[in-house]
Amino acid sequence: MRKYQTIGQKIQSTGMYLWKKQNHFLEWKRKNAVILAGAVALCIMSPSLLIFLTGLSSATGGNLSENTAVGIGVSVVLVMVSLAVAIFISYGIHGKAYEYLKKELIETAYGVKGLVKEKKQNYEGTYTRGIILGVVFCILAVIPLLIGIAMEQPEYMITSDVSILLLLVAVGVFLIVRVSTINGSYDMLLQEGEYSQKGKGCKEKKV
Repeated sequence: MRKYQTIGQKIQSTGMYLWKKQNHFLEWKRKNAVILAGAVALCIMSPSLLIFLTGLSSATGGNLSENTAVGIGVSVVLVMVSLAVAIFISYGIHGKAYEYLKKELIETAYGVKGLVKEKKQNYEGTYTRGIILGVVFCILAVIPLLIGIAMEQPEYMITSDVSILLLLVAVGVFLIVRVSTINGSYDMLLQEGEYSQKGKGCKEKKV
C-alpha cells in the first residue's frame, strides 16, 4: 500500500512540476507579447515623422529646410528601429530556452493539457476581438489618404495622411501580434495549428 502511495506522490509531484514549468512559459509569453508587438509597431511607424517633416518642409517657405527635416526624420527612424531590433534580439535570446517547443514532440503530464485548453478557451474571446480590431484598423488606415487625394489636398497634407496611415497600421499590427503571440503559446503546448505533431520531428520531450 505504501509503495502505491509513493508512486502516486511521485506522479503528482511530477505533474505539479511540469505544470509550473508550462505556466512559467505561458506567463513569459503573456508579458512579452506587448513588448514584442510594440517593437513591430515601432518598425512600421518609424518613417512617419520623416514623411511628415519632408512634406512640411516644402510648405513652410524656408522655415523648415529639407535638410533639417530629413536629418530629424532619419534620426528618429534610426532610434526607433534600433530600439525595436534590441527588443527582437533580447526576445530571441530569452526564447531559446523554449525553442524545443516548436520543433520537438512534447509529453504533457496528466491533467496539464486540460488546464492549458481551459486557458486557451478563456482567451478565445480576447483573441478574436484583437484580430478583428487589428484587421479593421489596417483596412481603415487608408481612408485619410483616399480622402486627401479626392479633395486634392496640397502635397504636405498628403504626406500627413501617409503618416496617419502608418500610425493606424501600426496600431492594427500591434493588436494582431499581441493576441497572436499569446494564443500561439497555447498552440505550442497543445501541439495544435502550425505546432502540430505532424509538422514536428520524431523526438519526444517532457515539459
